[in-house]
Amino acid sequence: MYQINENVSNLQIEERINQIIKKEISSKFDPIDYKIEINGVNKQVYDYVLYIYGVRTDLGYSIIMENNKILSVYDNTRGLNIEKLKTKLVARLENKILTAKDVSNYTNRALSETKRMYHDSKLRIKDEITYFNTEEEKLYQVTLIEVENSYGLLSVVEHYEEIN
Repeated sequence: MYQINENVSNLQIEERINQIIKKEISSKFDPIDYKIEINGVNKQVYDYVLYIYGVRTDLGYSIIMENNKILSVYDNTRGLNIEKLKTKLVARLENKILTAKDVSNYTNRALSETKRMYHDSKLRIKDEITYFNTEEEKLYQVTLIEVENSYGLLSVVEHYEEIN
């Protein structure tokens, strides 16, 4: 963790975060490789999630902010070499191109399994993501399914299926 404690204007938040990561953590950091997810109420968390050729990974950076002040930056890359990881993932992806039919099959299996568990609920696909777990070195198709029960309560079920 890197303690920062620096005020920043709304217009400069992402630019300043990029500079901090590049200077303090990784000189090879390229913001183009990351998608930013912003969460939180009192404190905001800017999660920079690493995507490699459109595939989400479990690596990135988390930036904690409060009242336009960058408090801290967490390195969630576990010291892995991103360039080597890109090469490894490209080799795995060459033989695993997903067609629309493949994705549809994954989605249908996820829906069927979820219907068995929540048979009296309304189901809706929230998202479909190709995901690479760097610790397992496995590629998954992840389907997020919103479940609404008879009382109107919502939850989201994550369905992971390994891509072989």
